[in-house]
Amino acid sequence: MTSPVQSHFDNFVVNLNLGLLPTLGFVLNFSDVLIIDKTANSPLSDGSLNASTIVTDSKLATFSETQVIPSGQLGTIGALCVSHFFGAKFHPRTVKFVSIGGSDTYATVANYLESNSVKFHSVICASKDQDDIKACVEAFNSNTGGSHPVFAGVTGDADNDGVPDILDADASAAVKNLATIKQLSAAHQDQVYVSYHNLNAVTDGVADWAEICALYASTDWNNEAAGGNLVLTKTKAMTVNLSQANKDALDALFVNHALPMFGTETYVDAGVMVSGRPVYHIFTRDWLENRLQLAVAEVKAQYANLRRKLPMDSQGQSVVLNKIKAVMQNALRAKHTLRPSEAERLGKAVPYESADPIDATALNNKTLTFTVLAYFLEDARKITINAFVTS
Repeated sequence: MTSPVQSHFDNFVVNLNLGLLPTLGFVLNFSDVLIIDKTANSPLSDGSLNASTIVTDSKLATFSETQVIPSGQLGTIGALCVSHFFGAKFHPRTVKFVSIGGSDTYATVANYLESNSVKFHSVICASKDQDDIKACVEAFNSNTGGSHPVFAGVTGDADNDGVPDILDADASAAVKNLATIKQLSAAHQDQVYVSYHNLNAVTDGVADWAEICALYASTDWNNEAAGGNLVLTKTKAMTVNLSQANKDALDALFVNHALPMFGTETYVDAGVMVSGRPVYHIFTRDWLENRLQLAVAEVKAQYANLRRKLPMDSQGQSVVLNKIKAVMQNALRAKHTLRPSEAERLGKAVPYESADPIDATALNNKTLTFTVLAYFLEDARKITINAFVTS
């Protein structure tokens, strides 16, 4: 598959407004993950979530890798998601879990978590229903709630004809070609990672997306930006006997799937969001936005702590610009971004960080503005070898 985003580099615009920064606890930890389960057989689901009780009455739970979860505490799919999350070869040490039921929705739960300052980045949607996945993506990626990539899965071959439901002409209009999920806005399609396997029942393969999320979340994005492809160890049942035609069709929908590769039976390709954008683009965007916010907030806090102004002049620009440059240097070391020498070699404009001129509007709004140009360091996916052997 050749994804459109492999042939160009997008520039993510990070607009920082200090008035919108949270007052505490805003260091983004990419290992903080939330599993959200909307299945009726979960004892934690009673339809009575509210802002004052969600963090105190076990409706929001935190599980550790060494914890034995009592039988029946979680719904079937939710329990599989927790099991597969910790079954990944690499995974965070804890995961948050919330069940919803009754009149509660993904939106109400997202609002409750936000109002209680519950920290998490990625979300595992423990449902294979496209309506649930769509609602989850929209709820956890509101304008005020920040970026929360959602990992989900679509499964099944209901009529056992060898054609995945999402590709089957006999499937419902809402299911076929990810029709419901594809109704999401372009920005929201950037926020959902869908994987596929061909099992209908709730079996050991259903929660593969939880293992995928764990592998991405276990990466130390401060020091190492992960690539797009994964090798699964917990999930063994993904997409067996997938035909080349179906594989190509899944590729065209930007649905990730596991097939054999040398040394493994479960190599996940291609590592993209439903929009076709590589998953590491989203993590790098969120990492850059958060670290730039922290850098600016640190400067303001330091000056405020000394009861001093951050000068609205070239001196103030220099102070902030140095912080921005430090973040971008860290991005280079962690391999989030392309080295300037490589950008130049490829004929691209040389990356830079600069302070914009302070004009009358900037003075009136008391706003320092900066411009940063950087390129994603891409993960090579397709390798072509042209070998000539002669006598």
